[in-house]
Amino acid sequence: MKKTRLLCLLTALTVCLALTPWAGQAEENEIYDEGDGIYSTVAAGWNWLFSYVENGARIEGLRYFPGAMDMVIPDTIAGLPVVESCGWLFMQIARNFSSIRFMDNLTYIPNWVCYRAVNVREVSIPPKVQHVGCYAFAGCTGIEEVYLPDTALRLEDGIFEGCENLKKIRMPAGLTRIPESFLSVCTSLEHVDIPAGVTAIGGWAFNYCTALTSLKLPAGVTYIGERAFGYSGLTSLEIPRGVEQIVYQTFMGCKNLRHVTIPDTVTRIDRSAFQDCTALTRLTIPASVTSIHADAFSGCDQLVLTVDEGSYAQQYAEENKIPYVLRGSEPALRGDVNGDGQVDIMDVIRLLKAVSGWQVEYDRDVADVTGDGTADIMDVIRLLKHVSGWSVTLE
Repeated sequence: MKKTRLLCLLTALTVCLALTPWAGQAEENEIYDEGDGIYSTVAAGWNWLFSYVENGARIEGLRYFPGAMDMVIPDTIAGLPVVESCGWLFMQIARNFSSIRFMDNLTYIPNWVCYRAVNVREVSIPPKVQHVGCYAFAGCTGIEEVYLPDTALRLEDGIFEGCENLKKIRMPAGLTRIPESFLSVCTSLEHVDIPAGVTAIGGWAFNYCTALTSLKLPAGVTYIGERAFGYSGLTSLEIPRGVEQIVYQTFMGCKNLRHVTIPDTVTRIDRSAFQDCTALTRLTIPASVTSIHADAFSGCDQLVLTVDEGSYAQQYAEENKIPYVLRGSEPALRGDVNGDGQVDIMDVIRLLKAVSGWQVEYDRDVADVTGDGTADIMDVIRLLKHVSGWSVTLE
């Protein structure tokens, strides 16, 4: 390991301080021994430094002409597939380019390959890529849009962490897991479509996605990692039925979060799960929950819990001096279609689904906000006006 780091350092000095072509410019696929296990050759029109590793070649560095704006990363070097790269070295190289292009037959994008390449504005990911290495594009603050092909089903952690101007991303349709820190600190990201087959959301996946106000999780999600949505801009979230724990700092610092639906499969709410969610005023805890950390709701000063009589949640609220009401003890709130104790956009959505023929549970009496004896599209319109701030009466 120490020898590899030393080789990378020596190569980095070569690349950063000697940015001129060699006197004896190599031809395509001609191989020169540079010593200490480092070789050089030309591939895709660029003069590369590489080493031999198991199953292929490892990119160690690049000699390029000053003033070049576009970088082309080959899929093969010296007839071998590129399977690794000295990623932190690429951090020094790639930041000098405005676009990065990978050869069409590339199936693996190496770890750290474009780490903190802050000048890169465009990245073209080839259609055959199957595996994207960890932190491959982390810190590329100029990237605004990314398209991941359906073949790219092996995604490592932190791939787009810190891509502060990323506004749009298309994920592979067959993806089953969102990696850890996948889109962490992507502060310009406003919308994400998560593929239907995803069952796990990695920790810190959407941490500090401050422009992300809404997110729909697929019904099959059974695991949400720690701080997955911490300090994001989410205003509401429905946790899928099947999730059993709300883990450490899941929603920590979500200051705009007003509505969360907790399913009756959840049994545990961990420390700081909702810490400093200052806009959260009502939350229904199902009777299935049998463990809540004392600091789960730290900083939620306006929170009132809705609990079942005799439940662990009631005991928890009393012991921790958190205000609560018993489910069913309050008179029905007109417009509270989903029965969570407040009237908001989630009630509009639930009622719209109901009148459109979806099989959803709702209270027909409180849904009749026009007072005409039935729940229909006119009630949807009036309820939408109400939650949008119009001066309308809910009959």
